[in-house]
Formats: sequence, C-alpha cells, structure tokens
Amino acid sequence: RCVLEYDEGLFDAPTAERWLEAFVTALAAAPTHRERGLGALPLMSGAARRALGTLGRGGGPPSQPARLHDLLAVGALRNEGAPALLREGRAVDYRTLWRRAGALAERITALPSGPPPRLVGLATRDPESALVALVGILRSGAAYVPLDPHLPEKRLAQMIEDARPIAVVTDTDRDFGAPALRLDDAEAEGPADAGDPRAAAYVIFTSGSTGRPKGVVVAHANVVHQLEARRAFYGGAPGVTLCAHSYAFDSAVACVFWALAEGDPLVLVDEDERRDPALLRGCIARHRVETLDVPPALWAELLAGGAEGLESLRTVIVGGE
Repeated sequence: RCVLEYDEGLFDAPTAERWLEAFVTALAAAPTHRERGLGALPLMSGAARRALGTLGRGGGPPSQPARLHDLLAVGALRNEGAPALLREGRAVDYRTLWRRAGALAERITALPSGPPPRLVGLATRDPESALVALVGILRSGAAYVPLDPHLPEKRLAQMIEDARPIAVVTDTDRDFGAPALRLDDAEAEGPADAGDPRAAAYVIFTSGSTGRPKGVVVAHANVVHQLEARRAFYGGAPGVTLCAHSYAFDSAVACVFWALAEGDPLVLVDEDERRDPALLRGCIARHRVETLDVPPALWAELLAGGAEGLESLRTVIVGGE
C-alpha cells in the first residue's frame, strides 16, 4: 500500500494524483529495468504521453535556417533610421546598434580561440551595453555566456571555470580570468560570418537549486524556431517591447530578438526599474509599451496598482519564475 500526504494549501488533487500515477508507472517498469539506474525508469503513462503529444501542434520546423543576427540584419536594414533601443532621454537607431556591434565583433574575431564552441562572457551592468555586446558576440560567430555581475563571486567563478570564455565583455573592474573587452562608441561594418544555424548561440547556466549549476547550450535554430512560433501565435510584430527580465535569464532571449527581428523599438530598463513596480509602470507609460514580458510576481504588483499607465499594453507574456 502507498499513501501520499500533501498540503492542500500548496497543491491541488489532480497534481497529487499525477504524482501517484508517476510513482506507480515507475514501480511497474522497475522489474524490466533492473540493470539500469533509477533515472531510466519512465514516469509518464501511455495516456499521459499521448496527451503531451497534442500540445504545441502546428509549430513544425523553421521555415528557413537562420541565425539570430541574420534576422536582426533584416530588421536593421529595413528600419536603419528607426529607434532600436529606447531609454530614458536616449534612443539608439538600428544602424548605430548594428555598426557598434560590428566593431565589437571585429575585435572578438581577432582574438585567438580554441576548439568550438567559441564562448564569450557578457558581464555588463548597463542594459544598452549588454545589448550591443550580445549582438556583437553573435555577429563574431561566437556564443555568449551571461555572467550577471550581481551574482555572488563563488557562483560566477564556477560558471567561468566551466565555460572557459575566450574573453569577457564587461563594464566592471572585476577580474574574470579572461581578456576583458570594454565597449566604446566605435562603429564598423563587422565581419561577414558564414556560420551554421545549428551552432551555439548562447550558454545560460541553470539556477543550481539541485546542485552545481549546469551550462545549457542553445543553438541559433532553436531560438529562430521559437521566434517564428511567437510571430504566428501573437499575430505579427510586437510593437514597442519591454522585457522585464535580466539578459542573464533565458526568458529575455526570445523577447529581445522578437522585437529586433521585426525592426520594432526595444525599451531597456536597469536593475532598479526592473525591481520597482512604480518605476516600471512609469517606463511603460512614457514609452507607450505595447508588448511586456514580465515575471508573474512583478505583473501581480503592477495589476495591484490599477490600470493607470498600462493602457498601451496589448500583449503581456507572463512567466519565468
């Protein structure tokens, strides 16, 4: 006999029933998996697998292989005089963003590198610098590794030890054990990289809540596929977009590139604005933000303050917590 006790204030009955079903499924399979580890035991019944197979239908493969910066190039060429980045009292157009990233890409390609993938760390406090660096790293053919300067020293050291970046783009004085590249206002056409869409675009580390953080490698084609799915699901371009996630968090990737690939403005916020609902509300109102990508707790705080300042929103994507 098996009895499952759970807190009804935290979990509902269907969730508890799924746990029991998974446990029974694993036990039933155990006699035929005696030579394998516990991790090899199935947790999903046949019915659950069939139900899972009905989710996300209609995505299909990407319409054409592409890299993230290929999509950005289309947006930049189509709207080179239009604002790409919006901050308080400052706007950067697509041509400037593309050429500043090109100058950084040229510096990265000149660095010696080891076996692929070529990884470049990204550790900036300024959101504008972070975005220029992100695009520049991709344009060089390398993959970026977010190294959030707000993280504890020990965690950053573990990430650097595992990733071994060939350089780190930073606006801090911290020693990352790799050549430091600092952004300036230089502009250049940049290298003509002919990379593979299946190559790594970025490596983001897990939280480490179940052990040592692990670097997850994500290819260009994976993100491009998600962008196409977003475009189909939401019915086109996002318009003025604000991403309330750190660039070191995976949820920020598709949000940022969805706007840039469409040639729409991306509103940048710093750490203080990201954490303060009142500051974030003011930013949304001033820039007439149309699409917002935000964690659930922060969205709840915005809603608690009423609709004032949020009238321009037409798409809100809530997740990542």
